Amino acid sequence: MPQINLTNVIPIKLLSHSSIETLHSCPRKFEIYRMNYAPKEKGTIDTAFGHAVGVGVQELLIGNTTGYLTEYQNAIWKMFLSWEVAIDETKPKAKKSFHSACLAVEKYQQQLLPLLTEEWELAYFEGKPAVELGFIIKLPNDYYYRGYVDAVLVNKKEKRFRVLELKTTGLSVVDVAQYKNSFQGVGYGVILDKLAASMDYAADYYVDYLVYKTVSQEFVTFPFLKTTYQRAKWLSQLLVETETIDLYLEKELFPTHGESCYNFYRQCQYFGICERENSELQIKKVANLPTDEEFTSAWSLDSLLAPTKATDTKNNSLDTQSIALYNEPTVKEVVEDFDFVITFEELVARQYENLESMQKEVSSNFEIDM
Repeated sequence: MPQINLTNVIPIKLLSHSSIETLHSCPRKFEIYRMNYAPKEKGTIDTAFGHAVGVGVQELLIGNTTGYLTEYQNAIWKMFLSWEVAIDETKPKAKKSFHSACLAVEKYQQQLLPLLTEEWELAYFEGKPAVELGFIIKLPNDYYYRGYVDAVLVNKKEKRFRVLELKTTGLSVVDVAQYKNSFQGVGYGVILDKLAASMDYAADYYVDYLVYKTVSQEFVTFPFLKTTYQRAKWLSQLLVETETIDLYLEKELFPTHGESCYNFYRQCQYFGICERENSELQIKKVANLPTDEEFTSAWSLDSLLAPTKATDTKNNSLDTQSIALYNEPTVKEVVEDFDFVITFEELVARQYENLESMQKEVSSNFEIDM
């Protein structure tokens, strides 16, 4: 199985869907976070609830039983193990607690799972159930983009894949506009496109946003078709994001968006800190990279690219030192295994192949009609 060494990844160049969202909301927050000025925020009942429901649904899709436990009981056990706050912590107004998370998973098993499994089943890749699939893309200029897919389903009769993205919300109203143009959903195509090509499956796929409304205690599903064109556009947009960061680095300025200082009824974790100079901050020089994560897929622009080591900044001025922190490599060696490896050029070429195939199909249909 191929490996990628992430030891010398520059922290500010390690991207994900959530970090790009942060970049959009406030570049300065993105900068400070990626420099690891402050530790990650502690888990909350909101994150614990969402994660637990996701784990429960994934376990039901896998259908595992452990010893004398039923599939549902096994799911509850895995949810308990994943619960990241006190087991008795609750959020009454939003109806979030461990008990209510179990109720959500029970409703999924009784109401939605039977309908889903009439036509779809959980996909397996090299013997591994397709839940929480990790992927990483190596981009130009030593950038990386990583992500995780909650679950991939397959319809073997139609030869088509379907992504299941699990969300929970305390809002009483959810709207299609919250999910339709999500940057995250299109990115899943990097996994599915590779698999579709190898299995002669359809290049287009659906992303189902399965949203659990905690207040009304019900599931709402938003299905969206993701096309080859959208995937090609996503790749271009991803490069624009890296170019934007390069511009901020060149100008030595990550803009502050004051309108993002207060969201979801609380202040930003860096409020009161962000206006200080980088040289004044006690910045940690070790990136907060995973040491035990497994990625299912990996892509690189050039297999010969090697991460650039940071230069010694001990004798530089404070301002230069703070800037040089962007190039500070991780200290702990991180080597990950990947099931799929593809170059960025191959990923782009695949989109052209899809478009050419579509054009030939249209031309063929036109000739038949004539």
